[in-house]
Amino acid sequence: MSAPRVSIVINTLNRAESLGTTLESLQWTAYAGEFEVVVVNGPSTDSTEALLAPWSDRVVLERCPVANLSVSRNIGIAASSGEIVAFIDDDAVPEPEWLGQLVAAFDDPLVGAAGGYVLDHTGVAYQSTYALFTRLGDPVASPGRASPERVFPYSFTFPHLIGTNMAFRRTALDDVGGFDEQYEYYLDDTDLVVRIIDRGYDVRQVSGAHLHHRFAPSTIRDHRRVARHRYPVVKNHAYFALRHGLAFYDEGTIIDEQRAFAHMHQVEMVQAVADGLIDRDDLDRFLQYRDEAVDTGLRAARAVGPTAHRGQLPRGARGSAFRRFPTIVEGPEIVRRVLVAGPGAASVAAARERGRALAAEGQIVHLIAPTPHGDHIDFDHGVWISAVDVSTTPWRAARARGARRLTERFASTSA
Repeated sequence: MSAPRVSIVINTLNRAESLGTTLESLQWTAYAGEFEVVVVNGPSTDSTEALLAPWSDRVVLERCPVANLSVSRNIGIAASSGEIVAFIDDDAVPEPEWLGQLVAAFDDPLVGAAGGYVLDHTGVAYQSTYALFTRLGDPVASPGRASPERVFPYSFTFPHLIGTNMAFRRTALDDVGGFDEQYEYYLDDTDLVVRIIDRGYDVRQVSGAHLHHRFAPSTIRDHRRVARHRYPVVKNHAYFALRHGLAFYDEGTIIDEQRAFAHMHQVEMVQAVADGLIDRDDLDRFLQYRDEAVDTGLRAARAVGPTAHRGQLPRGARGSAFRRFPTIVEGPEIVRRVLVAGPGAASVAAARERGRALAAEGQIVHLIAPTPHGDHIDFDHGVWISAVDVSTTPWRAARARGARRLTERFASTSA
């Protein structure tokens, strides 16, 4: 059976630099079939349009007039043409095997959605593997494995797919009408997954399909990953809970839970001010809109009812023509090359140039290089740079640590 055509949708807003890296990395995707890339640019005010110009003959470009992630996602779905629609964030970089492992879950015709592992910027720690959420919009402790026994209509606790690494069967998106545009940010992915489960589709958490999420700054959080603006978080949590929780709790209990959720965020922000992570003005603004955010979410949920949603995706929406994204890696086979730089800037620069040349030939290149700034992963013109900290560790020991981590990474991504 041939591999299905896939549309990879990237929704972006004021992240030209990280978006460029994401687009670049997709050229080293090892997939047996064809895929297209759809980029939906929000009302960006940075250099995103200029960044996208050289890609215009390789990607499908769309624009979103509002800073609303769900609206942007629906525009991307409508512009796409693949049987499977995958989403990746504009600050994420996938492993070469990512798409093939993610799409393999759809070999079962009952699967409507699937998601994979998300690593953080270190390339070692996981942001998400087997997450679970409840009908009140709250995470629960992960069992450390997939939970297929929790995938049935109106399950209170269900598998969650993180927005930066998830894919959907187009027919499932058609059935539920796409994303609910009440969610400008936060719980948009969770809401879609729970509605797909309620329609009787299977949802798979793939053991693998890795990508790296860098957490670029946004209108919600800063470069330190501290949320400064929490109105949509509080509002959308109330909206989600009242829409999906009434089968399990009465409305009064749900409202009390939302007040408690808002208070929890207030406590977090008070501590963040004390720790010097946010300004007092950020806390004052939150205190002004805290109750309003809860009430707005509850009113929106009452207005839309328990079974409807506010998505605007036309049934059967599909782009006019599939535009195959050109890749440097041909087919699903991967040839890996590991380079090791010596200490010193000249050695690192030479190894980096050597790595770029090999990557241009379609090889997957990994470079172990010293850094005084903590362990992290970078992606540069096809070269995965595993930077290992030498500020407190001799280079020989740091190099060995980097090699061990690469070995573990190869084993996990090939799972």
